[in-house]
Amino acid sequence: MMSASVLYTNFGGMLVHEDRGGVERTYVHDEMGNTRYLLDSSNVTDTYSYTPYGQVTHVGTSVTPFTFIGALGYFATGWSHLTSYVRARWYSSVSGSWGSVDPIWPMEPAYGYVNGNPAMKADPSGFMAVVAGLALGIGIGITLPAWLIAILIGATLAVVVWLLLHAINLLRSLLCKAIRKRMKDTCGDDTPGRASDVCGDCTWGDSCSSLMYKAAAWSACANLRMLEMMLCYPASSRSATHVGEWLNATAGAINCELIFLMKCAGMDGRWPNRWTPPWKSFLR
Repeated sequence: MMSASVLYTNFGGMLVHEDRGGVERTYVHDEMGNTRYLLDSSNVTDTYSYTPYGQVTHVGTSVTPFTFIGALGYFATGWSHLTSYVRARWYSSVSGSWGSVDPIWPMEPAYGYVNGNPAMKADPSGFMAVVAGLALGIGIGITLPAWLIAILIGATLAVVVWLLLHAINLLRSLLCKAIRKRMKDTCGDDTPGRASDVCGDCTWGDSCSSLMYKAAAWSACANLRMLEMMLCYPASSRSATHVGEWLNATAGAINCELIFLMKCAGMDGRWPNRWTPPWKSFLR
């Protein structure tokens, strides 16, 4: 049975020494954080070897719960199945999986251990796999309690969401700027309701080609106003003026299309095949 009176020493976040009732041992770890040797003042007293998922072969008489990834705080339970306790969860080296769902699932696999890569990664927090060398370098999980790691993860997610929202707003701003520039080029200014400033209202005296041009311009202006309303104004700030300008441009396009159809659609049998409906000229 393990003695209750044990003084452990850690350095840089890693377990390096113990004093078990006056019997002192120094820990020697490998690059993964596994305890490989225990030393007394002059000799190796115990040696340990491991399968990739943590089953232990021990030669020696010393007792320590810090064997598989012991430098980073994996605590051996001595049980046959849930063989280690790792702060947030219980781990089984027999099945190579966790005994409960990861607290930050689905960001991490629910039960899978270190993404199936135990030769390169460890999970000293019980939340998230990290490259073993990085874990050893910063002592993660030893110097930071699990609740603090959870807070840090939550704060990181909040920052990511904040950055994503700002990126979306920036993209929307750039799109609105491009739409308004196109409105100015197509409609004469950034108000689609004034397309007549550029192309004029359609009348029966216009030629068929002029009617097609004007219908396309009116239709493009109506579509641009719709895009601007949807992307650039929240629903709560869309005014009757915006809707009225869109309706005005839409009415202008319909007027031109109707005059064209009545006047030009049957012209020497060629127009029906050559005519492209103005709504297909969207932002052409």
